[in-house]
Amino acid sequence: MRYTISTKKAADIFNVNVSTIKRWSDNGILKCRKTAGGHRKFSIEDIKIHAEELNLVISDFLILNSSVNLVKDISDRKSAKLIKALEKLLLKGDSKKAEHFLYHLYLNNLSIQEIFDNIVSPCMKNIGVKWMNNLLKIEDEHIASRALIEALYSFEKSITGIKSNGKKAICVCIENEFHEIGILCVKITLEHLGWKVIYPGSDLPIKSLSDLIKKIKPDLVCLSVKGNYMKNKVSEIIELSVKNNIMIVNGGNPVLKSVKGIIYCASIVDLIYELKNNFK
Repeated sequence: MRYTISTKKAADIFNVNVSTIKRWSDNGILKCRKTAGGHRKFSIEDIKIHAEELNLVISDFLILNSSVNLVKDISDRKSAKLIKALEKLLLKGDSKKAEHFLYHLYLNNLSIQEIFDNIVSPCMKNIGVKWMNNLLKIEDEHIASRALIEALYSFEKSITGIKSNGKKAICVCIENEFHEIGILCVKITLEHLGWKVIYPGSDLPIKSLSDLIKKIKPDLVCLSVKGNYMKNKVSEIIELSVKNNIMIVNGGNPVLKSVKGIIYCASIVDLIYELKNNFK
């Protein structure tokens, strides 16, 4: 979903009268949609874009029912507090508020890589460490992970992607890898950058991935791989990628750093760097 506001609220944001907002809407300057009853509804993101076009700095219109302290933490980029806020939502299993939170970060000009690398990733690492130290039960970790996955799928639908770059990617967790949060963040990042992404999800057999690569002929394959035993099994995929000039990226298993033909990316920032260098 996309968050929307009324004509009156839009007028308050820009400090203009309602008739001005209606005129902007009628002239196509400010996009809107109309309800069945004829009322204008404005996307928060379209409001944000128009504000940027006017070189306006607006802070309070992005509160979206959040506390003043949270808005300030976002504005000041206080990562530790933002991580804690997201963790609290996830441990409650509140995927809707978690998605709201992620979208709020995005609207306040945190980049996709900032959101995933500086907030989402350390949040889940914190939860994992607490579970390993018996500060959380396994069901707590599962609830948090499921809530985040649901929030990410909703967040994916809310953000605006750049115009298609004509390139295709496969993002996948190879067989016996069921933790899809990392690769899901990669998928969302690529789509935001204009890639068409094929996403088989988790636990895909190597043979099936090989068949999919031959069928799709992607420019990029992003893998999440579990365990050292996979090191030898990916040789078929590497051979296929070299033959078809396909870039392979791994972000789930540091062991594959030493495997020739696979680029290891420890973060979304690393991934974007490699994309810029390899797809100019």
